[in-house]
Amino acid sequence: MNKSFALFFLALLSVSCGTMTISKTSQFAKSPSLATMNGAYSNRSCYVHDGQKWSNYISILDFFGIEDETDDIAFAFEGPDKIRLTYYADSIKKEAVFYGKVKRKFIEITFHKDQFIIPLIYSRFSVDRIRIGVSAEGNGLAVERLWGTGGNFLFIGAGGAPASNYTFARVSQSGSHTPVIEGGKWGYADALSEYVIHPQYEYAARFEQGVARVKSNGKWSLINRDGEKISRCEYDWISPIDTLESPHFIVQVGGKWGVINRNGDQIIPTECDELNPSLRYGYSTFRIGEKYGVASREGVLYPAVFSDVNMSVLWPNGPNDRGIIATVQKDGEKYVIDKDGYAYEFTKSLFANQPINWKNKMKIGNSPE
Repeated sequence: MNKSFALFFLALLSVSCGTMTISKTSQFAKSPSLATMNGAYSNRSCYVHDGQKWSNYISILDFFGIEDETDDIAFAFEGPDKIRLTYYADSIKKEAVFYGKVKRKFIEITFHKDQFIIPLIYSRFSVDRIRIGVSAEGNGLAVERLWGTGGNFLFIGAGGAPASNYTFARVSQSGSHTPVIEGGKWGYADALSEYVIHPQYEYAARFEQGVARVKSNGKWSLINRDGEKISRCEYDWISPIDTLESPHFIVQVGGKWGVINRNGDQIIPTECDELNPSLRYGYSTFRIGEKYGVASREGVLYPAVFSDVNMSVLWPNGPNDRGIIATVQKDGEKYVIDKDGYAYEFTKSLFANQPINWKNKMKIGNSPE
């Protein structure tokens, strides 16, 4: 009886402390030393939710509070608790150093932790920390982030700090087309350090899926492995490649946004004042002026003719059995639209839940036939 009471009291005490976040470590491999993690890693990790890959990538630099954009990051684990990050932001080489605590499977870096407890009565906490180790598969870097706030008053609790896990692939620094810099200019070399594309660029990104981003005279373009320019025009900025289905790049020129594919073709013209790069189940929204449109990974599905687009109907399982991807408004009327370019009216009704007229489908604007 006394043992049961003691266990109950300890559980009650734990809950009252507002720290009931259980963090698993199965995503980390047992590593003999931190030095085994030295090397270069891709800065991007696709986010997976309920088995679905989302195209908005997570950046390693985000975890360290660094807003720079880069393709790859070199990690050097120096000493028992020191990490040095080296990367190129555009054409500028940068370094950052962080310190943490070495645990059995990882190194833990705490950026912020605050906790106040009155046992069984009141607690509050906030935490922001990451753990870095070898991924369980052994071929990448595993990063766990714990971030959040919470607490309780008596038995009433709120908030929490869920753990999110990501894996970043190791990048080879030798190969047939490895970016190299000489005399302030970038080019590409093979495994024998022989030039395959002579240094001539202000910056040259790693080749992915047969193409690479390069910068010359302040403008960005795409090239193939022969060094031939394949993008139709030059841009003020080209994003790292989105490598999910129908890989593409987000581009910007003259303050306008668009999307191009690996062939350099514009699948969303660079006319957008606003572009939502987070494709939800393969669909995205864009704005031209005061109107919104909808695009898939292959191109524009609906031009910018809507006053409002709500894609929450896709959550959490994607398009339903009728292929519905969004609810929209146009000229004061409300519709649902499908993935094939058709719109369906809501039937006029006095009730809040208006039925949809599935028998009457139509094209809106100049959506593709």
